[in-house]
Parts: sequence; C-alpha cells; structure tokens
Amino acid sequence: PVALLTKNEVPTATESAEEALSKYVDSIYSVPMSKAELSIRVENLLRMREFSRELNEEQQLTELIFESSPLAKLVVEPDGTVVRANERAGTLLDVESTGVVGRPYDAGDWTAVRADGTDIPPAERPVTRVFETGESVYGYEFVLERTGRDDIWVSANVAPIRNESGDIIYAVVVLEDITLRHIQAKTLEQQVDLFKKSQDLADVGAWEYSLQTAEFDWTRKVYHILDVPSSVTPTLETTFEQFVPDDRSVLE
Repeated sequence: PVALLTKNEVPTATESAEEALSKYVDSIYSVPMSKAELSIRVENLLRMREFSRELNEEQQLTELIFESSPLAKLVVEPDGTVVRANERAGTLLDVESTGVVGRPYDAGDWTAVRADGTDIPPAERPVTRVFETGESVYGYEFVLERTGRDDIWVSANVAPIRNESGDIIYAVVVLEDITLRHIQAKTLEQQVDLFKKSQDLADVGAWEYSLQTAEFDWTRKVYHILDVPSSVTPTLETTFEQFVPDDRSVLE
C-alpha cells in the first residue's frame, strides 16, 4: 500500500485533486502526528490491503467457478430477467451466453414443457416458485424444446439469493442436460420388458443372488413355474428347496 503524508489538512477545495490522487495512493495522512498514531494507521492500512487482496482472490475464484462450470448457470431477477449466464448456459440454450443476459429466462428460442409436450404453467415453474415461496427447488425435470435443434431433458435446481435484510434479490438457476440418463432409463425399461416377454414365450424363469446383501430376487415367471404365491419372499432355503437333491448339492 502507498500512503501520502502532507503537512496541511487537505482543503475541501481540492477534493478533485484528492480524488485523482486516490488512484495512486491508498490513504492521505496529515502530519505532524505521533509515531504511535502513524504506526497504528499504517498497520490498519496493511490489514485493509491484505483483506482486499484476499477478497479479490475469492471473487476471482468465484467468477472462475461460475464461468467454467460444466453445468449451465443463470442468475435471474424477480421480474424474470437474466442478469448473468455462463458459457454452458448459452450452449444448452443454443445461443451465445451474452444473448441470454438482459432477456426474460422464459422468452427465447426455447420452451420448457412437460414430458407429454404440454406447457408448464407459470405458477409451476421453479423460478416462480422460488420467488413466491422463498424455498429452493431441486431436481425439477422438464423437456426443453429448442428451435431447429433436438429436444433435450433438463433437470433444474433453483435457489434464492437474499440481501442482508432477508429479501430475495436474485434466484440462481443450475441446469443439467439429463437426456442421456433418460435414454438409458428407457432402454433399460425396454430390455426388461423384452426379457419378461421372452420368459413368457420360452416358459423359463431366472433368479439372482446378491453377494453384497445376501438377498434373492426371483423373476415373475419363477413364481409361476414353482406355483409359489408372489407374496413369498425368496430366501436361500426356499430357493434351494425347489431343486432336486442332486442339483441342490451342486448349487450349494
């Protein structure tokens, strides 16, 4: 830090000059003053400079985290206007991130709809709910329709940002593309359905034993073949009892 010592009080008439000096010095001290007082002021100046440096580093880190996040992030005002957006948000919405800022979050070349394609009423939208209730919303899933692009599944987490008085001044929105997760879930569902149909056609069943939990799992066809009520919970004993003695000893 830089301190300027002057023999006279800085006159109010030279406020413009003092303002110009503030660009180059951290503080202006009038002398004479005692050595003890000067020492205290310099120590305070050093502490303030260190605090300012740490604060600046923290702000830079926060900025870096926001901009380089693999998730899309938006900061929205109570009226719905986007005031900040990272690069990933622009990629997700298929626009430049600067093109997102300054416009309502729900007014662009994109539309959030339910899985069945119907519009999501404003009152049900997570941003609206956060501003109205003050409560965070997590894991809100919807389909994002983008003009000229494929639709994608998105999961939204939205939380309020409050000022010192406790009033909500912003909402931070984090969006994640979960399209692949939905595709995998649908594929798995189709495979399970195919497996069940194959069992019915071949008149076979299957069971599984977990070494981690020591639990058995029977398919629906096993209950049918063994003529066991579906309410029965399979165990090691009940499973082995269904096999002839020779096969039972091999399984054991």
